[in-house]
Amino acid sequence: MLSIGANISRKIININKNEISKEEFVDLVEVHKLSLYRFAKSRLKNDIEVEDAISESILKKSWMMRIVSNECYDLIKRKI
Repeated sequence: MLSIGANISRKIININKNEISKEEFVDLVEVHKLSLYRFAKSRLKNDIEVEDAISESILKKSWMMRIVSNECYDLIKRKI
């Protein structure tokens, strides 16, 4: 599971750099959705909560990477 998360994280960073499309990221999530589902299901049992956990974690990760990316750009601008 760790490699899945790391792979998705790299793809999110690449989306923020416009190196891959959002469609490619969606495809990546699709490829790993069964593993993500099984992992969450082993802890939560309730399908609705499982889906919520997966959706929220992807969204949070995406937004967190975007926020960090913006902060990096802000710091670079301040140096100029």
